[in-house]
Amino acid sequence: MKPVLIINPNTSASMTESIRHGARQANGDGSVDATNVPWGPISVETELDSLLAASAVVELIWERRNDYSGFAIACFDDPGLAEVREIVTAPVVGIGEAAILRARDAHSVIGVIVVSERVVGRVQEHFGKYEVSGDRLRFASLDGCVLDLDTPSDAVSEQFVIAAQQLVMRGAECVVLACAGFSHAVGPISDAVGVPVMDGNRLSIELLWSYLEAGGYDQKSEAPQPFEGVRPSKPTWQERSNANVGRNQS
Repeated sequence: MKPVLIINPNTSASMTESIRHGARQANGDGSVDATNVPWGPISVETELDSLLAASAVVELIWERRNDYSGFAIACFDDPGLAEVREIVTAPVVGIGEAAILRARDAHSVIGVIVVSERVVGRVQEHFGKYEVSGDRLRFASLDGCVLDLDTPSDAVSEQFVIAAQQLVMRGAECVVLACAGFSHAVGPISDAVGVPVMDGNRLSIELLWSYLEAGGYDQKSEAPQPFEGVRPSKPTWQERSNANVGRNQS
């Protein structure tokens, strides 16, 4: 079987290494490669970042579609997931999807560590796509930015541990890490609070392998749509302006 590829939909090399480490903790015998998109946002923290990341993910998976047996998108927003599933036949999963499904099916009250308060609404909406109601969720915010939190250190680990302890005190039965760069926090949190920690990087690979071992997956409602690759970009405003000037002078 060909390896699977987990894709960091931003251009941060340090986060790609964190994702690679988390993905390779998956239980199974398959091979995992990791890469980041060649263009796009340096981190995915806003709706605009997510939109740009989705475009880069679609392009990369289309180019690599014959090289891997399956793909995982390593951002909790799962940018490009639905779009990629329209154009490739290989299984494609998102780390948000994988973590949410595992937590939803195993626990009643779910703790979620997010990068900052501003993303809580977006993350809660993502849980809602998988029929997880808001009353089952408890959030703890680190109030930082993604690139400040994806590299392990004593100070960063302490932030995660405190957040997890707060969630458990509020009734959380597990802790979901709502960012691809948080894999390094699994160990410190597990040691401190003793509840399951849902790392989407690992869980997405396990989900992919389960689909491949079963001979496919049933998440498509119809066959992939015809696709000829990413379309050429439209002319820039300046190019259109120059063309209009040329026509006016002729």
